[in-house]
Amino acid sequence: MPENLRYHPGHTWALSESTNLVRVGMDDFASKLTGTVERITLPQRGQWIRQGQKVCTIHRDGVAVDMVSPVEGTVSDINQAVEKDPKLALRDPFGEGWLVTVNAPDPRPASRTCSAARSPAGGWKSRPAACNAAYRCRWPSPERSRKTAEKRSTT
Repeated sequence: MPENLRYHPGHTWALSESTNLVRVGMDDFASKLTGTVERITLPQRGQWIRQGQKVCTIHRDGVAVDMVSPVEGTVSDINQAVEKDPKLALRDPFGEGWLVTVNAPDPRPASRTCSAARSPAGGWKSRPAACNAAYRCRWPSPERSRKTAEKRSTT
């Protein structure tokens, strides 16, 4: 796992590329947890995003989950490769699978809310179990997805 990244508790990371330009992506925990992704919706260039609020939406099995931004600022670029192939964000979340770059007028708040390191397991073992459970509950289980699909096909 890259050590030059700042990790947000919302399962995203930030990398300072210059004084005010920050690259944002999802962390390995989120990329492993999401499984098969149908599409990823990214914000528009020029859109203002706030730290801790939606930076993208991941769509899977008819469920949409918002990922939060580790920084606040204006979206300067989006990764069109991830829009075309959402699996790229899962295969290479710290490299080619980045999500957006943000022009952050004050990147310091990210330093206060983001940590610099994760344990080899992604750092989630140190989080309260309730936090991890809450995140897992956002995605339906494969069994629940199958039952939902069956129910839809009979109506």
